[in-house]
Order: sequence, then structure tokens, then C-alpha cells
Amino acid sequence: MDHDGVCSLAISPDRRFVFSGGGDNAIVKFDFATGVAFKKITYVHSFGVLASQVWRIAIAPNGEFVVSGDDGVLKVLSAETLKLIQNLDVGNNQYEVFSLAVAPDSTTIAAGDQDGEVQLWKKGEEGR
Repeated sequence: MDHDGVCSLAISPDRRFVFSGGGDNAIVKFDFATGVAFKKITYVHSFGVLASQVWRIAIAPNGEFVVSGDDGVLKVLSAETLKLIQNLDVGNNQYEVFSLAVAPDSTTIAAGDQDGEVQLWKKGEEGR
């Protein structure tokens, strides 16, 4: 369960898991202690086509969710199962997500794009 190029990495706060985003449109969840991959999902846009790659990945400080970003789309996923919790539209699908962060209280998600714009979302809310 390796990648075709690793674009980003995040380590869970409890140091049990490592999450990677890759050039193969996938997110892989690894066991931190052994390095064994045990979960892989293929990253698909909300409009049904494969993403080019998972450019960025971040994990919430509370360890409950992972945020991934690619070409104009963010996905909030359960850290346990990697099931989709929420799609967030960056608003410009022509630009790559260059950076991601989750606030220390795990309620706000920030993303910066190739166009120099920074956007904020409250987890669970659609608006910016």
C-alpha cells in the first residue's frame, strides 16, 4: 500500500498513526510504531472524478479528523475510518491547496491556495 510519490504527511497527536497524501490520488493510514499501512482510500472529487493528487494533509489536534486538500477541494475525513465527514469547496478548482492547518481547539480549518488566498471554515459548517 505505498504511494506513487508522497506529497504530504501528518502524525496523529497520540503518535499511533501516520497519514500520507500521495501522487496516486490516495490517502494511506500507517501504524506509527511498525510503519505498516493498513488503510488506503482513493481520493475522488465531490463531482466524481479523480483528483490529480493529494497535495496536503493535516490532522486535528484532538485526533478525530484528517483534512486533505488537492485542486480546489478539501475533504474532512474520520481519522479512525477515513470515511468522508465533509466536503469543503475552496472556490477555485484551478488552484492547488498549498497549505492546511487545524486550530488548536480542532474547530477551525484554514487553507491557503496557489492564488495567495487564505480561507477559514468551522468544522461542520458549509460557509467560510
